[in-house]
Amino acid sequence: MTRTLNNPYEGTGSSSGKWYKGSLHVHSDRAEMYPGAIYHDEDSPRAPEAVLADYAGAGYEFVMLAEQNRYTTPQDMTGIDTHGITVIPGAELDGRRVATGQHLTHVNPSDDPALHVELDPAKPQQTLKEIFSMAQRDRKKPLVVQVHPQFPREDDGREKNILGSYGVHALEIVNSWWMQRPNAFEDSGGKYSPFAFYLWDRLLKESLTKEGKPVWGVAGCCSVKPYDVGKSWIRVWLDEDEEVTADALVSAISKGRFYVSSVSAAADSKAPVGMTEPTKGPGVTINKIDTTTTGVRIETDAERVYAIVDGGSRLTVETRGGAAANPSPGTFETFETFPFPDAERFPDAKSIRFECVAADQSHDNWDQSYDWDNTQKLNRSWTQPLWTTQVAS
Repeated sequence: MTRTLNNPYEGTGSSSGKWYKGSLHVHSDRAEMYPGAIYHDEDSPRAPEAVLADYAGAGYEFVMLAEQNRYTTPQDMTGIDTHGITVIPGAELDGRRVATGQHLTHVNPSDDPALHVELDPAKPQQTLKEIFSMAQRDRKKPLVVQVHPQFPREDDGREKNILGSYGVHALEIVNSWWMQRPNAFEDSGGKYSPFAFYLWDRLLKESLTKEGKPVWGVAGCCSVKPYDVGKSWIRVWLDEDEEVTADALVSAISKGRFYVSSVSAAADSKAPVGMTEPTKGPGVTINKIDTTTTGVRIETDAERVYAIVDGGSRLTVETRGGAAANPSPGTFETFETFPFPDAERFPDAKSIRFECVAADQSHDNWDQSYDWDNTQKLNRSWTQPLWTTQVAS
């Protein structure tokens, strides 16, 4: 048996089309709130129209209004100025509705209430298995995404069992609200990276072992105030002949035809203590990903690129000219990685993904717990996994 490489980015660099910028985790004043929480004071949240205006101003082209325990439907947008933004239906579901206490977003479900999670607090919470089963029955093929997976934790502070989430379509790797939340990384007595790459790799291995297809890694804003906007986003590829609709965007996401970026944070004197707002930088951008007969190429304006094979060590990727860094950060450079799949070097490997980082981050190790403070840079982008499947020789 031999292994062949599945590339969700096939054709994105050569065909006519466009990358569309958006977020699958945005809040307005329609959300069911946590009373007394620092984010939900008299200044926030804001009406959907104001939120959408902020995102349009930041260059976003689609968002999902993931209101807490309340579904947003196309009918809810009637009469609302969306400022040209495509609004994806759905809801965020928290521990009051999900039996395990984890937070999920139900992305682009049908309008049929029978295919929505039960929101009546007088009725039993629903299990992950029930939610996954419901999504599978839905003809629209909605996505179930676990958001801010580092939170909430078990009562004793331990991290929840991420493998118990097997069945989700995607994991939220970074959340801009979680990045800036006061004491967010000290809640259980230690400090934690805002990025959930290590959880993603764990769940990715599980999904490839059981089903032979990957779990995707997304980012969200979880925004309720203006300074939440613009710290992280996904860029989704649509071909030239595809209409920009919620269905088309979610279909592309379900195929892994997107990459993710986040930007640096800087102190905001008007924000509550510990909060931050984004700089005006564009983040790290991926222009093209190619598979060849010998390996993988990635074109990006990053200063450095790392490859992660099956969630293992970060391996430095070289530029086409042989250097380990982009000689001109801010310009696009092609990085060439080693052959993959590689029967000799990685005989049993099932996946490869890439992290593209800015010049001042090449020394960072984001995959495990470490000392964190809000002054550290966040400019990075990452791909979805390319994965292998067995084929007859």
